Order: sequence, then C-alpha cells, then structure tokens
Amino acid sequence: SNESNSLNISDKKSFVQRGFVTVLSSSNTFAEKRITNDQQANVSILNGESLQPKLCVFDSNRMPLTDLHGNVLKDVFGLPLVLFDKKGKPVDRQGAPVFDSNGVSSTSQGFSPVEQFRMTKLSPVDLYDAKGYPLTGKDGHVHLNPTGETLVKFCRQGSEGLVLSDKDGGGVWDSKGIPVCSALGKWVDQEGRPYRFFMGNGMPVTDSKGRELYSIYGESLLMRDACGRPIHVQDTFGVSITAYAFDGTLHPPSETEIFCFFKGRPMKLYNCKGLPLTDEDGRVLFDSFGNPLVRVDFHNSPMKCEEDSPMFDERKFPLFCNPAKPIINMDGKPLFFYDKNKRPLTDRRGVSLVYASGILLLKFDDVGRPYADQKGKPLCDVKGNEIFEREFDATISANANPAQLKISYSSKPGFVVYDRSGRPLTDNEGNALVNSDGTSLEFNVIKQKKKVLKQEYDNFGRPLFDKHNRSLYCHGKPVFNSFGQKLMDTLEEETSTDFIRSGEYNKFGMPIKDKYLRDLYDENGAPYCDKTGTPESREIRHCEGILLSVSDEDRIIKIPKDLANKIQAKCFEQDGLLVGIPIENSIIPEEWVIWCEQPEEDEPLPETDLHIYFSAKLRITTLSTYRAIYELLALIPHKTGR
Repeated sequence: SNESNSLNISDKKSFVQRGFVTVLSSSNTFAEKRITNDQQANVSILNGESLQPKLCVFDSNRMPLTDLHGNVLKDVFGLPLVLFDKKGKPVDRQGAPVFDSNGVSSTSQGFSPVEQFRMTKLSPVDLYDAKGYPLTGKDGHVHLNPTGETLVKFCRQGSEGLVLSDKDGGGVWDSKGIPVCSALGKWVDQEGRPYRFFMGNGMPVTDSKGRELYSIYGESLLMRDACGRPIHVQDTFGVSITAYAFDGTLHPPSETEIFCFFKGRPMKLYNCKGLPLTDEDGRVLFDSFGNPLVRVDFHNSPMKCEEDSPMFDERKFPLFCNPAKPIINMDGKPLFFYDKNKRPLTDRRGVSLVYASGILLLKFDDVGRPYADQKGKPLCDVKGNEIFEREFDATISANANPAQLKISYSSKPGFVVYDRSGRPLTDNEGNALVNSDGTSLEFNVIKQKKKVLKQEYDNFGRPLFDKHNRSLYCHGKPVFNSFGQKLMDTLEEETSTDFIRSGEYNKFGMPIKDKYLRDLYDENGAPYCDKTGTPESREIRHCEGILLSVSDEDRIIKIPKDLANKIQAKCFEQDGLLVGIPIENSIIPEEWVIWCEQPEEDEPLPETDLHIYFSAKLRITTLSTYRAIYELLALIPHKTGR
C-alpha cells in the first residue's frame, strides 16, 4: 500500500504482537499502540482494505492532525502536522504531545489514538484557515474536532452547500489563497487585510472595509462560483482574481475617506442602474481608477455635476430635479404627488404644477428632492400615504373617468386655467387635473360656482372680465366703456366668473391696460377696437414668443423723409430694425413694419426706403401712428458713426 500515513491493520503493514499494533508512520519509523483483546476483536483484515479504526490525534487546540482515513495532514505549504519522536510516539511540529479524541495526552497511559471512521460533509476544494491549517482531507471530507463538530460551517438556506465560515466564524481560503467565504461579513486575506474587488468597468464590488456591496434591489454585486469563491472580479490594476499577480489588498490611487451626509445623516446614493455610489456608512466609493463616484461640497453634501449621471437615493428618488421637467425615478416611472387634501401637485407627466404667480406647488430640499408642498406639509401618494412612510409609492397615478379629463371650458394647449386662488386646474397641455381619488379637481376646489369656466384673457391679450366679474366682450364686441356704461343693452353677460386678478382698474372697475400693458380705452373712454371688437395690433405673442393671433398682416405706413433719416441714424440690433421695446418703458414689446412707400417689384427702392437697410418688422398698436414713432425714437439711443 502507498498510504504510509494510514493506520491500516493488515497482514502486510501491521501485526499484533504482545498486545501492540505497529504501523508504518510518515517518518518511516514505527509507532506502537497497545490494544486490548476487545479491541483486537474489532480489528478486521480484508485484503488490505481498512474497515477497522483509524489513527485520530489532535493538537493542544483540539484541531485534528489526521484525516478521517488516518492520513497525517499537511499545511498549505505541504509540511506534515504530525511527527514521531525517537520512541515512535506521535508529536506535533513543535514536538509537543498530541491528544486523542478524549483529550488524553500521548504521554499518558490511557492514550487511545484509534477511532472509527465517521461520516462528514464533502468539499469540492481543499480548504484552509487563516494560519494555513487544513480543514479538509485529500478526498474532500471536512475534518472534525474531538466532539464530532465539523471545522467548517455551511449555509443551510439560500446557497445550499456554500461555505459560511470556519467553526469560530473566521474566514476560509483555498490552496491558492482565494477566499471561499467572508470573515465576519468582510472579504479579507489571511492577514485580515480587506479585499478590494472591482468589475471589468472599474465599478467597485466591495467597499474600503472589504464588505460586499449591494444594488438598490438588494442583490449582491459579487458573483461567486459553486464553491463560494469570487469570480469575474479584478484588482485595482485590472488583474483577474484567477491570475498569479492578483493583489486584492491594493487600494485605488488617490482614494481618500470622504463622507456624504444630508442634515447629519449618511446618504445611500445609487446611479441610474441601481449600483451603489456610497457604502452603508455614507462613504463615497471610488472606482478602480481612483475617481470618486460622488462629489461633495464643504458640508459633505452631494454636488450636481453636468457630466455626472443622475443620482438617486435609497427610495429611488432623483436628486437635483429640474422643476420644469418630469420627476422620474430610477425605474423610469414618473412620480405623482398629492397634498393632504388629495389635490395633485404634479401633472400626468410628473412635472411640478405651478401657481399662476409662478410659484411651484412642490418644495425641494437642498439636494433637489421633492419633500413637501408649498405650505411645508408632507407629500402624499395616491393612497394618502405620507412620504416618510414605508408604504409610500408615488409611481401610482389616480384612476379618473375619461369623461372627467374632458374640459368643458374653452382652452387651448399651452393655456393653463386657474381657480380664484391661482391654483392650476389644467396642465400645460390643457388636460384637466383630478384629485387622488379620481374626482374632478374643478368641482371640488371651486364650490358654489358655475361649472363652465372662462379664460381670463382672449388671444389678443384683452381681459375678459372687470374686477366686478362682469364680461367685457360678447361676440367680439365691447359691452362697457371705461366709465362702466353699457354699450349694448341687449347682449347677455356673465354674472360671475372664477377669476379675480390684481391689476390696474379705474374707479368703475374697468381694466385700464391689457396683459401686454397696452391702453384699452382712449381719452373718451371708448375701447381701442375696430368694428368687430378686434384691437389694432394683429400680432400678439405671449412671454415665450408663441404667436397667439391667427392673422399676421403688414401695414404699410408712409412717413416723411426726415423722419426716415432719423430712424436710419439710430442704433439697432443685428442687421435690421429689430425693435423690442422693453416692458418697463410702458410700451408693448411688439414689432412694427415701417416702409416709406409701397414700391413696385421691378422699381428700384428709393434711398429713404428703410426696407433696404432693415429686414425686421415694426408694428404699431395705437391710433396715432406718428406719435408712436416719435415715442419709439425717444427710447432708442443714438449711435455715432451710423
């Protein structure tokens, strides 16, 4: 037999003489063991195959020195753990006595190093502890201590058969020094130094302490083989864990300890793929190239950088939200928020609603996350759960009857309708807003009012109601003059409206100017309208420059030559007469067209024709053409050399 380290009591390798069993040890010396007659009766010999007891000894720490077959164990360097002294007695490598399973020393008379084979678990790889001590035998059987407890603990749930730790909760490694399990929750080498594992793209898999990182969905980023060893990871220099030059204890270059806090509490941040950017303590993670995954300011609060990808907190809420854009969570779903009264704070796209005064209905914290309504009350979801509750889910929208989404009042896309408090009743697309319970926002907010709402202004910028809520126009014709006198007694008028705006009114309640700050009435109190009720200006644009009126006609105006020369001598923008009169000058920011005369197509343009020099348009909006032109000239500064 080649198994020279085994205690095989056979007719070839052992013999019974005067009550002793002599076996061939690993040091080519003979070890003797006295056995009784009862033990001799239990010894069976069958063609050299051992069915009898095996050598079983332990060191002073009760760690086995032989495997289950009686073979002497070797450490990770291949050195045997059991030697034999000159008398053939077994000792450990330091020459100290060994012990049997009952704790009796080899120097004592009752020493009995023989024991029956005991079944144990198998491991597909050789396992060692931090000191290089073998935890498995050649055949993969896990060693046992004297009480029969295995030296390796295995998982009972989840990954069945994976190594959990050694019997003391420490780490376990294979023959190449690759860890098979974490030690007390950390992946470390035999000296206790943390392992830094990285993906192929440089993203970290473990933190600076060697702890496993998890995605926002609770999935571990560390992939493991059937034996529990990490796979598909590399060190900070890109060396694979299976390579000889792998050194997982190296830290990324320029890595420093940076914390990310918000109001004194550590922040757990993730990228758009759910990968962590900070560890569980709020430390900023670094990639394998030494780049921090989160930038912080002097107060250790996260900073927004344009080149960085979006960041999300542990609730999948985005950071640094743009109030003018939809609020989208990590999964790409829009977030819908409501107040305590079930009223919506975002539209159906997830964009924050805005009061008529321009104030947002949502409040955002210092890192750009929505957290409360304008009054500071906590946000609610469609079910009424507040934002700090575990059941809060802002991805669910209200279920409304399609008929409720059809607005019954005249409106156009881009025109928002508000209630008397300035709260929006429609979104920017003209869709009616509904409460979280699906009921109509219009009926709940506006009580004891008519169900049909009216716009505040028409497409020409004229207010439709005075401060007494009376309609000013009917079928395009004015109903009142500036003195509050009815011009048409037979026309129907609205007795109430849902709009009360602060503006300029005279003592009769009539508005003096429209929303473009143009005068609505002349000195006689008559409206500045033509016979159809249309104001003189035909091109009306709102603040974003979108054309509101349906017609755009050029009006040819003949002006004196000296006046044309004065206009040519002024300073204009670009290469044309682009006149945008500032609103603070109490004159509308309109464009006027000024030509000296109507030229023929084939006729050369006269020297004073402004259209030769100026391509933009200047529109008049008052009845006095020359007065408006001279007012315009007074506003435009002179420029020498023109």
